[in-house]
Amino acid sequence: MRESRVEEEFARFAEDAAGTFRPLPVEALPRRSRRGRLRLWLVGAVVAVLAISGGTALQVAARHDARPTPVPTPTPTVPQQKDQSLVERPVVLAGASGPHHVRFADQRHGWVFYRNCDSRGCDPRLGRTTDGGRTWQPRPLPDMRDPDGSTPAWGIVAYDSERITLYSFSKLYWSTVDAGNTWTREDVAAYAARHEPSLSPVTTDRFVLSGDRLKVDGVGDAGIAPVRAGTRVREVVRTPTGSLWALLERDQVSGRALLVYSADGTNWQDVREEASHTYLWPSADRSDVWYTGFKDGHLALLSDGKVIDQASPPPLEVPQRIVPLGGGRLLVATPREQLLVWTAGAAEPLAVLLAGQPAIGRLADGAVMLYDPRSMDGPVSVGTVGGGWVRYT
Repeated sequence: MRESRVEEEFARFAEDAAGTFRPLPVEALPRRSRRGRLRLWLVGAVVAVLAISGGTALQVAARHDARPTPVPTPTPTVPQQKDQSLVERPVVLAGASGPHHVRFADQRHGWVFYRNCDSRGCDPRLGRTTDGGRTWQPRPLPDMRDPDGSTPAWGIVAYDSERITLYSFSKLYWSTVDAGNTWTREDVAAYAARHEPSLSPVTTDRFVLSGDRLKVDGVGDAGIAPVRAGTRVREVVRTPTGSLWALLERDQVSGRALLVYSADGTNWQDVREEASHTYLWPSADRSDVWYTGFKDGHLALLSDGKVIDQASPPPLEVPQRIVPLGGGRLLVATPREQLLVWTAGAAEPLAVLLAGQPAIGRLADGAVMLYDPRSMDGPVSVGTVGGGWVRYT
């Protein structure tokens, strides 16, 4: 059962924890060659890594429901864009060249993986930066060849400056907690067994599910009343006031969701039942909790047990294009490759940074990373709203 559950996670393409990484749904991606499909599998592998482990660097709300082609929502009329600084910073790692996969845990700490191949074969290299990509230091790697001797492409899930997980379409994981000095190799079944049980990483407070009760990972009973029997808890968010919002899945076939609320954890009340494709989105400090529907484009702010529907929401075709900023604000990446700060129907544009980077996610320190979940080798940009941005190539 554990292995089959993980296989489900690999199929969840509605995506890279204090953040909000969610991958592109599979139906939003163009048909590609076999190589392209392998790249898509790698996106699913990110989902599995984080959805099973509840990783702390990036927050993925991994999904397995089959989503129809989204209906585009008109982009709000926006004023002229304002300038923001953008620094181009090439990734330079001694002894490595060619395509590389870059991921950051926060603005200072990042990792890069090179297959480093030529006509003689591949000599993979791993690098780490602790100064925002100004310098990169090589770190040890294990023998990562497949049984046939080939070297697959590996992606990175970066938790911090010491802990990362590498994943490949061979359905293998290599994990380190000491910056590469030691490594643990696991296949799908072993990884699942080690990381049971789990909720979506959007879940806060290290909650895990035990039967129909919420417990705290490594602590035990959370002192919270049991959630509704016969449903699958997908996400739980506890606000600074102690109130809780939970999103339950009635059945995995239809994906119908039930939103419930508890003022103090002693009991739960039903708030709203929706069709599938609904998600919770907390801001970094959890003062804002947003409720979104990517099937019909609706958007609501949750407050004191009430759902406050928003008029004229921003485009919400796919779930990896918004980041809650707090104070009723959302950072939105539009299909027109604009980056907007949206507040109650009004949109303020930032500099156009999204060329080739259609997805956005929040990092552990509150910074934002722009990336392309469909590509292993594309550039990433890291920065803050109101601050500067660095584009790593």
